[in-house]
Amino acid sequence: MPIEHDESWRFSRRGFGKVLGTSAITVGLSWNLLRHTPRLSAKEAAENSNSADSIPSAKSVDPNLIVWFSDTHVPADVNEEINKTCPAQNLIQAMGRVVAMNPRPAAVCFCGDTVKLEGKVEDYRTFRQIVSVLDTAGIPWFVAFGNHDNREAFYEVFPEKKPTTVYAPDHLITIVETPYADLILLDSLIRTNYTPGEFGKEQIQWIKNELARRKEGKEAKSVYFAAHHPLVPGKSEEHSGLWDTDFFLNVVVDDPEVKGYIFGHSHTWERYKTFAGMTLPIPGIMDAFVPKHLTSVNLPALGWLFADQPRGWTEMRIAEDGTATFTLKTLDPTDKRDGSVYRLP
Repeated sequence: MPIEHDESWRFSRRGFGKVLGTSAITVGLSWNLLRHTPRLSAKEAAENSNSADSIPSAKSVDPNLIVWFSDTHVPADVNEEINKTCPAQNLIQAMGRVVAMNPRPAAVCFCGDTVKLEGKVEDYRTFRQIVSVLDTAGIPWFVAFGNHDNREAFYEVFPEKKPTTVYAPDHLITIVETPYADLILLDSLIRTNYTPGEFGKEQIQWIKNELARRKEGKEAKSVYFAAHHPLVPGKSEEHSGLWDTDFFLNVVVDDPEVKGYIFGHSHTWERYKTFAGMTLPIPGIMDAFVPKHLTSVNLPALGWLFADQPRGWTEMRIAEDGTATFTLKTLDPTDKRDGSVYRLP
């Protein structure tokens, strides 16, 4: 039986990302495009995963299933141990389990901090080797940059991921379309290895324009925003959240199609409600007084941990009404938190 967690305010973490512009990629995850996936050989399975119980074979695809990872922190050395764990080996195991899923997900999304700390080219090369199993299996995957990512190094290793449609310089937006909701991955990276995050006025304006465009086109379709940083109001050098949280909330909270926000950064598996100026743990207590809020899911880390938190990833299942459930999948199958569920909105 899945465990339904209460919300709690736990943005405690060690210190960890001016936006200059925005770029966009739109990806339609239609059933016809995704239902055919190639069979993997035993050699390919062994090279790409050390955890799959059987050789992955061609499987059906669930167009309403998305797998989310965050804070994978992969270093160049696949055997390097950091804070009592081996991030590269963790991702290798996780990739084996993802390609073994039946049905397979429509896409895999990485919500920032894909590599170790400084976003080095050699780190991304190892990351590429590991996630190549997704390419081989025909599973599309996408990235939202975090404060330990580096755009230039990422595009050097993944030139095919550089967007062709540019709304403003440097920043990446990805729109992942599913039958009942669109997922919009935003870019909160200020600079590499700098803790805070920020969307910036150009990206905020793009969000405002995009939501207006959807209304004008009468697109009654749910939207989920995702970025690496949490919605925590405030701006300072020590602040670890999103500097322009309030500006973002002012744009999205009045739109009934915006169902929630997905983020990482704090290496915590949790659910929150963010109001203008505050984030509260207790569900419903402020709704009667400040009804406008945005509910968010904090994705667990797959790399190192800061506290007694589960190490893993989540499976997002989108319902016909646009709501979504997030199910925790722990790297350690004996973790009692495995299978716990949060819902948005």
